[in-house]
Amino acid sequence: MALTRRLCAERCRVFKRAEVSKDRMDSLPPSPDVVDMNLKITRIECHPECLVVVFQGQCEPGCELDYYILQNEIQRVFKVKDTVCVGGSCLVEDMEGTWHRGRVLEKRQSVYEAFLIDTGQVLVVEETHLASACAELFQLPPKVVLGVFASLLPLGEKWSPKAINYFSSLVGLQIMGHVKAVLPYQLFILEVPKILSDVLELRLGKRIDIDSFCFIVEMLRVFPQEMLCKRVPQLLQQKYPVKELLTFSNLEKPTDFWPVPDDIFPHLPVGSKGNVKITVVLSPNKFYCQLQKWQKELEDLTGAMHLYYEATSAENNKSVDNLGLLCAAKRQNGQWHRGVIKQLLSDRVEVWFMDFGNIEAVPSSCVQKLKVEFMALPMVSFPGALSCFDSGDETLIKVQLKELTQALIGQSSVCVRVDLFSDTKHLYYVTLQSQKLGINDKHPENLNEAAALCVSLAETEIKSVAVNYKPCHERHDSVKNDAANEHTKPCSPELDMSSSTHCKRVEMQMNSCCAAFVVYVRNPSDFWIQPCEYQNEFQALMKNIADTYDQCGADEMALRSPEPGLLCCARYSKDMHYYRALVIEVLPVSITVYFLDFGNTDTVPCCDVKALLPEFSGLPALAVCCALACTFPPDDVWTKKETDFFKEIVFNKPVLLHVIGKQNNKYDVNVMYGNGLQKGNVATCMVQAGHAEYWEKTPDSVLNSSKTSQGLNTHTLKKEKAGSLNWSEDMCRLFEDFISASGGPLTCTIYAVVLAKPSCLCNIVDIQTPSISAEEFLRERGLPQSECMDLRNFASLGSLYSFCYSPFNLKIGNEEEVYITHIHSLSEFYCQLNRNSETIEALMKEISAISKTSDFAKYDTSNTRLCIAKYFEDGLFYRALTFPVESTSYLCADFVDFGNKSMVERDQLMPIPDSATDLIFTPMQAIKCCLSDLTETEIPASVTRWFEESFSSKLLKAVIVSRESDGQIVVELYDGELKVSQKVKEKIVEELALKNYTEQFVGSYKGVTCHMESDKEMNKVTVKNSPRRPALNPKEITVNALSESHNGRRNYTGHREKSKKNIPKLISLPQRGFQVDSEVAGYISHVNSPSSFFVQLAEDKNLIIQLAKDLKESVMNIGENCLNKLTIGDLIVAEHDTYCFYCRAVIKTLKSRHSFEVEFIDYGNTAVVSPSKVCRIEKKFLTLPRLSVHCSLRVKPVPDGSWTSEITSYFLSKINNKPVTCKFLKQRGEQWEIDVICDGKSMSRDLLQKKGRTKWQNAPAHHRARRSKQVLVTTGSLQDRKSSNCLGGWRKTKAVRMKNIPKTPLKVFPQDLISGQVEGAKVTSISESGELHVQLFRNLEFLHELDAVLVKEAQRSDLLTVDDIEAGLVCMTKSENNLRWYRSEVIKKFVKEKLVLVFFMDYGNCEMVSVSNVKMLSDEMKSIPKQAVLCKWVWLKKLNKLEFVHVINALLVYEIRIVFLRYLECSRMWEVDILIGEVLLLEHLNKILSHYQTAVGREKASNTDCKELDTSFRINSMTWTLLHSGRSYPGFATAVTDPSNFCVQFEVFFNCMEKLALLLSGLPDNLPALPEELVAPGTNCLVKFECEAQWNRAEISEVTSQSVVLTIIDYGFLKSIPYSDIHKLKVVPESLSYLPRLAYSCSLHEVVPSRGECWSDEAKLLFHELLNKPDLVFHFKHYGSEMKLEVDVLHKKSNLAHTLISAGHAVYSKARCCLIPVDQIKV
Repeated sequence: MALTRRLCAERCRVFKRAEVSKDRMDSLPPSPDVVDMNLKITRIECHPECLVVVFQGQCEPGCELDYYILQNEIQRVFKVKDTVCVGGSCLVEDMEGTWHRGRVLEKRQSVYEAFLIDTGQVLVVEETHLASACAELFQLPPKVVLGVFASLLPLGEKWSPKAINYFSSLVGLQIMGHVKAVLPYQLFILEVPKILSDVLELRLGKRIDIDSFCFIVEMLRVFPQEMLCKRVPQLLQQKYPVKELLTFSNLEKPTDFWPVPDDIFPHLPVGSKGNVKITVVLSPNKFYCQLQKWQKELEDLTGAMHLYYEATSAENNKSVDNLGLLCAAKRQNGQWHRGVIKQLLSDRVEVWFMDFGNIEAVPSSCVQKLKVEFMALPMVSFPGALSCFDSGDETLIKVQLKELTQALIGQSSVCVRVDLFSDTKHLYYVTLQSQKLGINDKHPENLNEAAALCVSLAETEIKSVAVNYKPCHERHDSVKNDAANEHTKPCSPELDMSSSTHCKRVEMQMNSCCAAFVVYVRNPSDFWIQPCEYQNEFQALMKNIADTYDQCGADEMALRSPEPGLLCCARYSKDMHYYRALVIEVLPVSITVYFLDFGNTDTVPCCDVKALLPEFSGLPALAVCCALACTFPPDDVWTKKETDFFKEIVFNKPVLLHVIGKQNNKYDVNVMYGNGLQKGNVATCMVQAGHAEYWEKTPDSVLNSSKTSQGLNTHTLKKEKAGSLNWSEDMCRLFEDFISASGGPLTCTIYAVVLAKPSCLCNIVDIQTPSISAEEFLRERGLPQSECMDLRNFASLGSLYSFCYSPFNLKIGNEEEVYITHIHSLSEFYCQLNRNSETIEALMKEISAISKTSDFAKYDTSNTRLCIAKYFEDGLFYRALTFPVESTSYLCADFVDFGNKSMVERDQLMPIPDSATDLIFTPMQAIKCCLSDLTETEIPASVTRWFEESFSSKLLKAVIVSRESDGQIVVELYDGELKVSQKVKEKIVEELALKNYTEQFVGSYKGVTCHMESDKEMNKVTVKNSPRRPALNPKEITVNALSESHNGRRNYTGHREKSKKNIPKLISLPQRGFQVDSEVAGYISHVNSPSSFFVQLAEDKNLIIQLAKDLKESVMNIGENCLNKLTIGDLIVAEHDTYCFYCRAVIKTLKSRHSFEVEFIDYGNTAVVSPSKVCRIEKKFLTLPRLSVHCSLRVKPVPDGSWTSEITSYFLSKINNKPVTCKFLKQRGEQWEIDVICDGKSMSRDLLQKKGRTKWQNAPAHHRARRSKQVLVTTGSLQDRKSSNCLGGWRKTKAVRMKNIPKTPLKVFPQDLISGQVEGAKVTSISESGELHVQLFRNLEFLHELDAVLVKEAQRSDLLTVDDIEAGLVCMTKSENNLRWYRSEVIKKFVKEKLVLVFFMDYGNCEMVSVSNVKMLSDEMKSIPKQAVLCKWVWLKKLNKLEFVHVINALLVYEIRIVFLRYLECSRMWEVDILIGEVLLLEHLNKILSHYQTAVGREKASNTDCKELDTSFRINSMTWTLLHSGRSYPGFATAVTDPSNFCVQFEVFFNCMEKLALLLSGLPDNLPALPEELVAPGTNCLVKFECEAQWNRAEISEVTSQSVVLTIIDYGFLKSIPYSDIHKLKVVPESLSYLPRLAYSCSLHEVVPSRGECWSDEAKLLFHELLNKPDLVFHFKHYGSEMKLEVDVLHKKSNLAHTLISAGHAVYSKARCCLIPVDQIKV
């Protein structure tokens, strides 16, 4: 009876969901809400001239008792005589006086016509026999159902006699159908698959999509009879009032349009007309029109798709999850069409067909990936809406609705006029016209004419797919051959793939054209494409990669010993799919990779980087780096707006590339696109939109001293010169003769760049043939030399955009005297010619005079880049060319007379007056040079520094060897008789020999700092690709210095060498000032407390990012610096361990000779770093002030001046990662007292109020004087301990007694942490009571080294006897799980069992080991702090089980940071808060748990430090071993209820199982009984059952007055004992609580019962049989409710969930109950 009532309740729910409004349909076909209905047909109404077939059916009886009770209740209920409207529910009295449930069909004065919903009769009664009814009487569904057969229309205008006979024969049959929609009065639109297939097979009618059918039925109710058809069923004859008709436009489904890429969406001009066919109608406000002009193209497309997919669908079994948005799908009529995936059902895929507008559920096997060739044709249909509803004209609306309905029913062509386009809705508002356009009709903007423009690009590609199709095996063979013969080069301009010889790259030929897709964009000058010709091979490759790697566990196929340059297969973090990649950088727990086929990079966990199988490296790397030719940003750097505009044009569509040039590995290309009805050139489009400028040469090449280019457009240059400078006709003719007579390629040298008006750059050039230049040619023919050489003659073109270049008549073989002014490397340094000294002196005098002028104009970067800039070291001005950087306060200045660059504040720049023509037109004096014979040589950093110290500012002789294409001069330098390059080579040999000796001496330990007297740097720098590192000292040549002799320059070199030894101090940075009461926007970058935090200004955000990039490049160039004499206050560059980037830092404390405590001055946080993480800072980084401001709030803490952890956490949670406004109030020394305005509230006032509400506490002083001085964890400490022979010295003998073991064992102390410290960490263990152990990321490298040292320690250490082992002993033990040695502390010894329970202090977990695996640990090893930190989350107190599960998942899924608040001395653990990203864990949980309406209260921390942890979870709780998401564990089931509730034991814990059994067998029978007050759910205990002689660990699950239900936690099954036997429940010995639970409660991942909410008996039986199979593997997904494991169960690679689904017992869950945010779920 209970089951019957549940079924009835379900039927009530179903029919209640089907309730709609009184006057129109309210439920259109929603897939998730489809209701199955089993009926017996009792009546059919099918008239030849009626469009629809109406039926009456009786639901199968299942709960007659309920209806009997209801009928009796109806008779007894008091009848209220009240007016009942048409369509309303009511009670109706028949002639026998019996009352029935009914609905009013029609009202004529006082007479009502009512339909009895439980009998199917229609009664005509007086209003006295009618009564209103309460809703409770209509909760049971009606027994008789009225409806219309869905999706069926007659073939012609009416039903044939054969069709009428068929429908009439259905009376008396039982049918099963799906409710698609419900009309008023519960008239169901029912789709019956059997009837539908019969009608189509017998050709009795035609099928129409359900949306259009519902619209037709609706229209039958709108219009009078015979307007649409000659007969309308009686139940559809209730008409709309006019006011309802006028609001018809509101009838619209919200999700009936699925977005498609903009390039294939049809773009139609407003006012145009065209013939269309109405294919789908959802409402008058949304229908789809198919352009008739494109019917031929659609037929060709359909034919090509049919040929292709029918031939390949059997082979391509790609998972639907990997298809993406667009797809090719097979419709119910058997044709393949383009579609958009709407949603995934259990065994089908819901697809929206873009060329028709309808939605169908398609089998998964009939959905394939859409080839790019099939995307070339735009959508053949477009979404439309009737414009007439805005007018309110009832007559016009009726006419338009009639036209729309008739066109839909007859599928005839109709003419539409486009009135308006809504860009937000992607919707055309149209008017239907009674006459369609003829073939020869002319219209200025006809849709048919516009359509022709859009398909020209598509026709060839679409047709070629079918014509050129070859079977898969032939295509595969051809791919292999093509890949093998492909001539390839390195893949990316910034990646050297020379070490990855097994993977080639695609190469494009000069002046060639190819179709491609843009796959990754940095900016228009840096983007990657994939050629279309490889798409088939690439899709096959991706399928094979997915099949190979998707099922891999974390440790399977892992890339062993990763290093830069290795090929791999990496999982992309955004979509969790594997792609071919190249290792770029190896980090401690992750690897940065470059994706070979897409061009982008990603940093992924090490476990997601797999070895690339050889068969996957045959296809060349498909990503080709390109730049848009001759196209440059308007303001020197590409902005996000300009880049987004470029992306919008090129993404998600095939483009045509024309290769016109190549630089390194980057191709210069012209890009053509076809976008809907438009085609064009991308560069032209960007220029016209104001997002780019078009130049014939790049800005960088303009600004270099000399750039050359082959094949410049000389005609354009000639016209510009002739038109702008009034060249004579004779000179123009001579210039043309020069070009014509060249007969080959010309070389163009750029001398200057002029900014012409408006906003156009003009290059001033000379052109050379191999024998003569244009200048010489024209001068020989009469051109005056003054007109040739004087650049002042070109001033009429506009203002100079660059300083002028001069070759200084340097000829190959000439000798010159030079001074080196700036050294970047031996392959890039800058020189000045000694013969130009007078010119340089004159420049410096004029600059000095201008700089002393007080009334100079403000420098405006928008007008010119030429200026004089103040150099920070000497405070003098020099000529400079400026470039913008990502900062509003600074510019990059290129000191053109010296060769270096520096960041300069804008107010340190001055414009060059127009009158100072010498400063403007005197050529740049710095000549870019490199040493010959060393361009490909790896130069040690120390050799570069020796070169700089020896030859900077020294007069040298230079022999000109050659000139590079970029203008760089290759020279051979001589210092007297010394050949510099020869001396450099000798230095390199010496350094390499020294390096080899050092490596042998040091051994294999990493991070060891070598202190050598001769040189202190051994890291090499590759000169060929070294980044720019400007460090020029322009004060080398001042006015006074130039007046001195050459010896003066040598003296300056000595001064420079002396200054290089001085390490800069923090106080040497420029100081930043703020006005009192000024308000500045910013961010809080680091918080110690409200009295000490750091602020970064919002205007510096981009500058800070750029600074980090420049520091990284600088460190890569400098190499490692052994700074062994650092003192407090020194300014350096240090690596931030957590985030692996470099920052400016200041030395705060010298911890030891192995570590420094530094403060990152641009962020405010501190860290302890080793010498290997520190290097010297370049001078150019000293021009910027400190970018974080030390601040405090103007609010006082407690009297002793300290803040509680609660207040600090509250402050952090309020301002974390939020923009704030800082009001500067008062400066106290280096710290500013400010108020912080966040979210419109003053934080000072907020904390004062918080202070008043909260009982303040004092954080306990963390002083442990009794401890010995601890050894800090650094990368260098192990080596020094080894060198001092502290790890050895023990005799290698058999087990002996320890003679000198102290009675009080030496303890290993925790790490030395301080309150407020923030550290990245990973959780290694967690207990149900909330204790967790974490390892700090900064110590992971050291932890690996410690493991290696323990191996050697174990080899020479002695075994301990059983007598020597006692609780509290610190020793080393070998784990029997992985056979590795660990530092351990003995918890308990079991003499009889020969076992020892130990705690692994560096990992935070316990294990039972054999006494034969316990060894002595040296005191030196004991002096190393514990690497596992015991913590307690500060907000844990009030969490329930459900919330605690979310904590577990959050700690396992996300990278976390630990905020150490205070040390609890009594419980020896840290009270901490936890950050996930920049969000507190508490806030993260509140977001996840919001749908549970659970608020995790922010309770204050305990007032007593010694209070034990809260026991709300368990009494004497058992631990468990945390499993890793994504890993697979072999095991077997121990208890099975159903697929949502079963228990498993894993093989990995079998050793633990054996030890537990051994310990339990040794327990006595007289254990203490569990106190009765602890007999409560959640308490752990021991129990022994009468039928067994073994103790069992159990947990109390339920307690009643009669019984106690126990869960046997090591097996998972339940046992019940009488309450009177609670004395049999025993207290669990503490030692047994350390052993983890061995049975894990599990649930099948994302699988639910196919019917109802409970599993059927058949499903349970089948699942039980499946779990009885041997060799099961459980793939762990994540933790679910009650700490239940969500798992996939595999048997011989077969997923048991699939078996349940195939058997019809289960379906995939449509609404996942995720325990992590939905945006983290990878599908």
